[in-house]
Amino acid sequence: NVICTFAEFRVLTNADPRLPAGLLSAAAHFGISTMAESAKEAMRALAMRGGLTPQEAAELGEYCLADVDATVGVFKGLVAKGLDLP
Repeated sequence: NVICTFAEFRVLTNADPRLPAGLLSAAAHFGISTMAESAKEAMRALAMRGGLTPQEAAELGEYCLADVDATVGVFKGLVAKGLDLP
């Protein structure tokens, strides 16, 4: 089974479709500390650029781990709000 935390968060907060629904917004909704939006954008740009130095590759790995940690937190928040698991 697969659960999309993005889709489930939208279901939870769909009262106003103008509300942001990305990972950082979902994490903030549940009180989870994350990186700044500017840091996330910089890491996305780095990933798309390619040709990484060893240092950049390590930083990108840390960024990915931080996203995974935030996603786990959002999932736990969704479960606490009554997410119906299969």
